[in-house]
Amino acid sequence: MKLHDRYPVEGTHPLIYIGHRPYKSEAGQRKVSKQWYYEYNHDGRKHSGALKTSNKQAAIKATWAVAQRIERGESQQVRRRVDWEEFTGAYIELKRNKNRAPKTIEKYEYVLGQLVAFARDRDRHSPGAFTSSDYWAFNGKMIKDGMADKTRADRLTIVKQVFKWGHQKAKLLSVNPVADEELPEAESARQPCFTPEQVRALLSNADPHEGAIYAVMAYTGMRFGEVRDLEWCDLDLGHGLHGWVTIQRGGSNGTTKGKCTRRIPINRELRPVLENTPGPRGAAVFGTPVSEVSGWRQSPQRATAAYFAEAALQTVRVQGP
Repeated sequence: MKLHDRYPVEGTHPLIYIGHRPYKSEAGQRKVSKQWYYEYNHDGRKHSGALKTSNKQAAIKATWAVAQRIERGESQQVRRRVDWEEFTGAYIELKRNKNRAPKTIEKYEYVLGQLVAFARDRDRHSPGAFTSSDYWAFNGKMIKDGMADKTRADRLTIVKQVFKWGHQKAKLLSVNPVADEELPEAESARQPCFTPEQVRALLSNADPHEGAIYAVMAYTGMRFGEVRDLEWCDLDLGHGLHGWVTIQRGGSNGTTKGKCTRRIPINRELRPVLENTPGPRGAAVFGTPVSEVSGWRQSPQRATAAYFAEAALQTVRVQGP
């Protein structure tokens, strides 16, 4: 595109020119657009686009915005329009291929589904039409829906991630409309937990099999899946003051939290519990049922965190923390 009345906007780098786009009318007459357009060369390619204004000063101001996008690495052009389904679907598929946990994938699907529905209600029928104002309007809707600060921050983070990916990695968007938007700090809601008195009551009243499980959770901070998949080879009772436990398996996707191995010292209260845990010293520490009451009659995989949480509350017989 060769601009008519081509004019350089001084101070831009690379140098950006503005002008009017020539075109032919339906009658075949050569005409020049009233609106201003820009063009520049960068990385061996020619780039151009509409400034969507017929005012020269407004066009120069818009050109400076283009220059700032170039500085942030947002100069590439979109070759085709991408719809919401392709945009969000490709991102979720990427996360699946990166072996994200099923619960994480479910969260991405839900949040992005909410985003798409909201955007379409605002007549933003493609991600390329989404703006920073839409981003904060989405936040405003969540406020009206009564969502907690932490929940809103998590969802806004996902929105920022998908637009950043769509622009920088997938090259589906020419600009990232939320690149400059900063998320406010959000404190996590205080989580309920058992008091020391409740823990002592639970351990003193539980049957030996379940009591040992509760003790490992209470004294190591291990999640249920990690305790369920704990093996005797993970326990080192011969080193340290009271021994060590290595956490290297368990969780919703068969791995520990963050897919990291942790090594935690065993304290003096937990040491005798582990030493007196009944059952053969096979692979799984808690894989053998010892009680008709426990409900863990076949395999540790049959047990659920919900079952043990309910059993704990029934054992303690308190209102809850």
